[in-house]
Amino acid sequence: MLNVADNRLVDVAADAFVGLTALEELRLDGARLSLTNNSFISQRATLKRLSLRRCNFTRPPWSSVAGLAALQTLDMSEVSLLN
Repeated sequence: MLNVADNRLVDVAADAFVGLTALEELRLDGARLSLTNNSFISQRATLKRLSLRRCNFTRPPWSSVAGLAALQTLDMSEVSLLN
């Protein structure tokens, strides 16, 4: 598990998680994110729990989470889309 929730992260890079191939749980609560289709490409077969609570997205996040084959839990409560 990687928990960086509530750390006032700003502009987390789209490729920030490349190389974390065994990651099963990721908590990014409260971060400002600019996700792309490949943001979680290294975790497509392993990521089971993803928490994006209170995140501010610079673009809709749907394409970045769509390919997560092992995903069991996705928490996206209280999110916003920035213009």
